Amino acid sequence: MNKIIGIFGGTFDPIHCGHLNVAQHLLQYPCIEHIRLIPCQTPAHRDQPIASAEDRLAMLKLATQDESNLIVDDRELRREGISYTVDTLLDLKQTFTQPLALIVGYDAWAGFFSWHRWQTILDNAHIIIVNRPQHALNNQAELAERQVNQPDDLCHQPAGLVYLDQQTDFNISATSLRQTLPRNKALAEHLPDSVLTYIKKHKLYTSTKNS
Repeated sequence: MNKIIGIFGGTFDPIHCGHLNVAQHLLQYPCIEHIRLIPCQTPAHRDQPIASAEDRLAMLKLATQDESNLIVDDRELRREGISYTVDTLLDLKQTFTQPLALIVGYDAWAGFFSWHRWQTILDNAHIIIVNRPQHALNNQAELAERQVNQPDDLCHQPAGLVYLDQQTDFNISATSLRQTLPRNKALAEHLPDSVLTYIKKHKLYTSTKNS
């Protein structure tokens, strides 16, 4: 089997158990070799992160330190300008010969066809859509044209297919966590212990401003 590399991007502001639960669930697919968590420098479709690039990278490394198949990749943090997904995929294609699968939530899929050079994204990667209960699954016609029934089907083509994983429950919001942290109401189960300790030590998210 030609195993796939999962690409999981985001601000990770902060990394939380929702991110980790999704990644660990997808790693159960026999077709996925590993997942690369790629924090963005300057997001194209959301506000600038509150925590610095250095802090977000440090929290990612702490959260994944015991997970050999979750690899923190800082290539977007080392690149200036807007962190366009297409640029990251083209960069990854220079390194890896396996198929790539971009992991997105229902909310990201809803806006996918407004992304920078989205056609080139589909030319270079598959897409795995994971459930976010508070969002509707849009672009149904486009999904039907490319959808496969099993994740292993992604191994048989280099790019352009979509798999919908309805087993996931990606229902934790980083925005909500940032809003509760200043009032010390963030529930421990929503953040890895190492990340919560780091946040407290470095006094991150101490204000609700821009959260």
